[in-house]
Amino acid sequence: GFVDRALEAFNEVLRLDPKNEYALLNLQKLHEEQHQWTEAYDTRQRLSTLAANDGRPQSQAILAFLENEIGLEAIRRKDHTEAIRRFEANAHRFEPKTLRARAEGFDRPIFKERIARYVDRCLADGHPS
Repeated sequence: GFVDRALEAFNEVLRLDPKNEYALLNLQKLHEEQHQWTEAYDTRQRLSTLAANDGRPQSQAILAFLENEIGLEAIRRKDHTEAIRRFEANAHRFEPKTLRARAEGFDRPIFKERIARYVDRCLADGHPS
C-alpha cells in the first residue's frame, strides 16, 4: 500500500544520501504512525546526530517520547526487564510523580519497588517532585 511505497521511497533516498534530514524525518513519522516505536527511535537518533545544536532539545524530547512508548509496549508484552531499562534510561526526563504512575503498570511487586527506589533516589538528588 501507500505506507509501504513511502517507506521504500524514503529508504531509497537514504541509501543514496544517508544524511538526508527530510527523508529521515518523514521515515520517523511513518514509523510512528505504524506504532513501530523502535524503528522510529532509531531513525530519530540518526536525525539527532545530524541536527544543529538548535534542534537538539526538540530531538531529545521526541526521543524521550519514543523511549516511553517502547517502555509502555514492553509492559503490554509483560517484558518488565525491558520496560524498566527503557524507563530508567529515560527517567531523568520525567517528574518523580510521573515515574510513580508508570510503576503502577507493572504487575510484579519487585518492579514497582525498583521504580520506587529510583524515584526516591531522584528526590534525594534534588529532582523536583
